[in-house]
Amino acid sequence: MNVLFVCSGNLCRSPTAEHVLKHLLQEKGINHVQVSSTGTVAIPENPVAPFTKKIALNQPIYVGDHKTVALTAKWIQWANRIIIMPSNHRERVLWKGATANPKIESLVDYIPEEKIDEILNQYGLEEDAYQVSFYQIRATLVNLVFPWFGLNKKKPVG
Repeated sequence: MNVLFVCSGNLCRSPTAEHVLKHLLQEKGINHVQVSSTGTVAIPENPVAPFTKKIALNQPIYVGDHKTVALTAKWIQWANRIIIMPSNHRERVLWKGATANPKIESLVDYIPEEKIDEILNQYGLEEDAYQVSFYQIRATLVNLVFPWFGLNKKKPVG
């Protein structure tokens, strides 16, 4: 399975999701999944936003060598699942590859807290916004990984 995360600039949300999912898969011993990320308006070869790197390192999730990648038809063909952030990026993905429609899912569909309409776009905000976004992405990906791979999620006690 090839999973592609898509946000706008590939500087914050999608690289965070890429590396968090890689970390979760490694923890669960799942080795047959390839994960990458792109941006609908990404300028290739830029590093992730500094707060993205800092927040991830505190987890510890390494995103240090990540360079931005622009979404292309080639990436759409590569992916079995395309996870968009924000949910309105569906049209942008379809513009790059009309065959993508059945592959596209919105990360918002997996958000565990119903009070959240979208993963926070933290670009250009203060460090605490990056922290919020990181935790939203991580919690959402945990909810995504367990059903995708048939893993039993431990229910909280109490």
